[in-house]
Amino acid sequence: MKKNGIIDAWDKGESIVNGWSSIANTFSSEIMAASGFDS
Repeated sequence: MKKNGIIDAWDKGESIVNGWSSIANTFSSEIMAASGFDS
């Protein structure tokens, strides 16, 4: 089974940073992916 990094971080008491984008543009998605969001 694949490990879930978010669940592992929560188990350690760490915070998670989440991002959401509703812009239908692949460039915006790539920028979000490179920004370091956890999920």
